[in-house]
Amino acid sequence: MKNITRHIKNLEFKLANKPHDLNFKNDKNFLFGFASAAAQIENGLDDIWLEHAKNGNIAGFNEDDPTNIRNNFWNEPEGELEYVFDTGVDLFRMGLDWERICPNGSSFDLEVIQKYKNILQSIKDRGIKTMVTLYHHSEPTWTHRNGSWSNSWIVDKFCAYTEFVAEHLSPVVDYWNTFNEIQMYITLTQLSDFWPPVFKKPRPLGIIKLGPLKGVYHTSMENVALAHNRSYNILKNYSQAPISVAHNLAYYMGEDTIGAYSAKLSWKYFNFLLIDLTKKHLDFLGINFYGSEALRGPKLVLSDHFEY
Repeated sequence: MKNITRHIKNLEFKLANKPHDLNFKNDKNFLFGFASAAAQIENGLDDIWLEHAKNGNIAGFNEDDPTNIRNNFWNEPEGELEYVFDTGVDLFRMGLDWERICPNGSSFDLEVIQKYKNILQSIKDRGIKTMVTLYHHSEPTWTHRNGSWSNSWIVDKFCAYTEFVAEHLSPVVDYWNTFNEIQMYITLTQLSDFWPPVFKKPRPLGIIKLGPLKGVYHTSMENVALAHNRSYNILKNYSQAPISVAHNLAYYMGEDTIGAYSAKLSWKYFNFLLIDLTKKHLDFLGINFYGSEALRGPKLVLSDHFEY
């Protein structure tokens, strides 16, 4: 983390003092790109998000997308990709839908994986590198209703999914992400009811860990880490494409005494836990950074005392 902070400060200094020296388009190590998630853009998904939306939990769904078109990417990927091609970016990160590929938990759909492969090949044919995310908040209903990541049974299921995807897509994938912001997904599904809930009511005490006694958050994160580490080895059997996670990172700050303690726990549990558990199985580190997060007591707030 100290190294990351130092690099960010060095970049900020260069931007402030010598912006003309930074020509990213001429830097072969710097890739501009787009990212997508199947749950956000693929039409026709009968998934946990559709159920959540129909229950009135996604603002604007009934008015703006009652027929579940989303971005119609599954039926007409060419239209969406034209926007990508027109910008001249270097890379496209595409999330897959696990349930579309494995609809029942035991068999895989060859037509679906071939269509994903064709989409990725069309991207590569335009000279754009591909990055595939195996799990960008697209969880099958059949794992979600069996406890999601709190149930260790899901690890074997995810690894079988990884193996199937790797076997068919490795020739058209330049980079892999196993998980996108998984600690936030677990927090918002397992500990609260803000995202599609596994349970009937929020379980905020699930974040607690006292020695060997751990709540649902740590149990889930350990299962995720095991799934990532095993999937890393599976993917390496098929190609040498670099592998990472897309990790949500925030600068947590406490607005009061309890908030300061909450911020300290947030740094430990949200920023560092997953990386500590997977650091031997990461070829690079993907960071999703949105800004600072202020806590008053145990809750996130919009604070007048901090700059965002």
